[in-house]
Amino acid sequence: MSNAARPPVKDPWEYAKEYFNSDSILDAHRMYAKYCPEVFEGFMTLRQGIFMDPPHGALSLKYKELTCVAIEAAKIVPSEGHARMAVEAGATPHEVAEVLSLCIMLGGMVTYMHSGRKAMESAIDAAQKMGLKEKRAAKRPPIRDPWEYARDYFNNESTLAAHGMYAKHCPEVFQGFMTLRQGAYMAPPVGALPLKYKELMCVAIEAAKIVPSEGHARRAIEYGATPHELAEVLCLCIMLGGMVTYMHSGRKAMEAAEAKVKELAGVKAQEGR
Repeated sequence: MSNAARPPVKDPWEYAKEYFNSDSILDAHRMYAKYCPEVFEGFMTLRQGIFMDPPHGALSLKYKELTCVAIEAAKIVPSEGHARMAVEAGATPHEVAEVLSLCIMLGGMVTYMHSGRKAMESAIDAAQKMGLKEKRAAKRPPIRDPWEYARDYFNNESTLAAHGMYAKHCPEVFQGFMTLRQGAYMAPPVGALPLKYKELMCVAIEAAKIVPSEGHARRAIEYGATPHELAEVLCLCIMLGGMVTYMHSGRKAMEAAEAKVKELAGVKAQEGR
């Protein structure tokens, strides 16, 4: 957690006009704010708390916008706005594509065809308007044997047994899924996003869908994420998916992350003796 003093919260309407810069969106907020002004004020206060840049916040604006794309695609709602703002904040279409690939992995192709596809179009359009050029793609490594990869990544007999039950009857599905998974999880320079952020995106997707996300939370910490970064990801889920995402998924992810931090600190202390 940062020790930097947090800046004062802006007037809610002043903040909304600066961030959204859209009369249509502002009009949408006005319709309910006319009758429930406290809801508007509370939401804009919540929003400002989440979108603080470092050192007050933990994640950069780019990764916050990419996380919003992940959450909205997972919920199969429009995500073009956050995709465009992610690129404007420094993301590349490749990074957006990897976020959406994680949505496909955890939420199915429906997340892409009914949300992610338009987000991808928006990201490409924004990059072209900004004159951004794609870096030359690095040579992609060969795909590993699916069972070898599964054993290395999951390292959990229960999870492997679960995959084994359907793979026994539909081996091509298992092979295809593990191929997809390896493609989505390639680290830089082949992949665009570092593994830490891929695991954080997985937490966001699972929390948005209100399913267990402790495993990816623990791995995010193992790859260098902090509880503060994880908390911001889960706060974005609260903003876009409601408190239900935290109370029925994110809360346990947060607990798992805190436990992993203590475990790693204990291991480090033992090694230092």
